[in-house]
Amino acid sequence: MRVIPKSRGFTLLEMVLAIVVMGVMAAVGGQIIGGGVEVYNATNASLKTLSKARYTAERLAREVREIRYVGNRYDIANMKQNRLTFTKRDGETVTIDSSPPRVTLSYASIASTPTLTDQVSDFSFTYYKADLSSPAKADNVAYIDMQFTLIEGSTPYPRRVRVALRDKP
Repeated sequence: MRVIPKSRGFTLLEMVLAIVVMGVMAAVGGQIIGGGVEVYNATNASLKTLSKARYTAERLAREVREIRYVGNRYDIANMKQNRLTFTKRDGETVTIDSSPPRVTLSYASIASTPTLTDQVSDFSFTYYKADLSSPAKADNVAYIDMQFTLIEGSTPYPRRVRVALRDKP
């Protein structure tokens, strides 16, 4: 009688175990990769929000520094907590307006109203005298303080900019 050698293949049990182990490894790897993608997206969104906050703060400061001084006062037409209207040294009338979630910057000579940011949760102007007491009026204002908070998801990004007005003798 002839002896048949034992075959050296995989048994069904070994194949099922290999598939289960690879499935578990794929599930764990997917979770790790998915978590990394979520962290990347959250970081990217935060960086965009911080960039908007920085741009808004710099642009507002640049515009406010240009307020024209005429006679014995700054040429400011409207000094409210959420709106500032003034005339720049070049004669252009500028309005900075905040109505959350937007902060807009508009010029009298341009028909459109550009949005500086669309993520603001709160915004306020505070007007200070030279001795840093508040409230100030157009004839005695020396500093304008702008405070705002941008929101990304549930994370607040507060900013504060204080601008010393120029050209006062």
